[in-house]
Amino acid sequence: MKKEITATRIKNLPPYIFDALDQKRKAILKQGKDLIDLSVGDPDIMPNRPLIQLLKSALDKPAVHRYPPYKGTEEMLQTIADCIKEISAGQSG
Repeated sequence: MKKEITATRIKNLPPYIFDALDQKRKAILKQGKDLIDLSVGDPDIMPNRPLIQLLKSALDKPAVHRYPPYKGTEEMLQTIADCIKEISAGQSG
């Protein structure tokens, strides 16, 4: 029989927070109390068809199968800058 060895670092990891929350949720529900569950969700509704088709067609593009630049693409950086400007403008008014 193979002996299992677990690294000390693994043994010292804190409990998984969402498992702890799930245990608390179960205990509250077991008491018959109402609970609005805002923990990790599991998707139970498919994305709409046009989105699925768009994602599938993106996989046919060779550029999608490459690592992005470390600093991000110009388009991404510009989009982030635009969002920051929009948020900043909304906070100053």
